[in-house]
Amino acid sequence: MPNIIAGRFQELERARTAMRQLVESGFGRNEMASFFVGPAGQHEGYALQGGEQEFAGTEQSALGAATGALGGAGVGTAVGLAGGPIGAIAGAAVGAYVGSFVGALHTMQEDPAAPVAPVGTALHPRKSGVVVAVLAPEAAPQARAIDVLQKAGAEEIEHAEGNITTGEWTDFNPLTSVSPVA
Repeated sequence: MPNIIAGRFQELERARTAMRQLVESGFGRNEMASFFVGPAGQHEGYALQGGEQEFAGTEQSALGAATGALGGAGVGTAVGLAGGPIGAIAGAAVGAYVGSFVGALHTMQEDPAAPVAPVGTALHPRKSGVVVAVLAPEAAPQARAIDVLQKAGAEEIEHAEGNITTGEWTDFNPLTSVSPVA
C-alpha cells in the first residue's frame, strides 16, 4: 500500500503554504519533504543513486558519429573542391559536422526494455516543479493530505511508496512514473 502522498507545485510560495497547512492539519515536519524536480532528462541527482547512466539505445551512437564524420568529411571535401582549397577545407568541416550528427542519430535505437503501458493505460512521466510529500500510511491521513494539497493548488497529486526520514524522501527516484490520485 502506498504510504506517501505527494503534490507538485509550479510556485514555491504555494508549496510553502501547503507545508504550513499540512503541519496545521496534524502532520509533523519530519514526516514531510519538499524539493525541486528538474525537467525530464535533467535529473542531476540521479547519478548519485546509481553512478553514471548511459541512456538505453545510445550504445552505438559514438561509433555512428565517427563513421558519419568521416563520410561527411569525404563528401564535403569532394563538393568543396569546386571552390578551391578553402572550399575543400570548409566543405570537409561542414560535412564532418553534419555527418557526425546524422551518423549518431542513425545508430540510436529504441530501448526494447523500456516500460510499455498496457493497452488502454498510459505511463505518467514526472513533470518538473516543487514536490511536497507527506508520510501518510493509513487511509484517513492520506485523505487529509490529499485535501490539503488540493486546496493549496497542487497541479498533480500522487500516491507513492517510500521513506521520509527527518524531512527527506530518502529513496525518491525522479525517473519513476507518477501514480496519480484518482
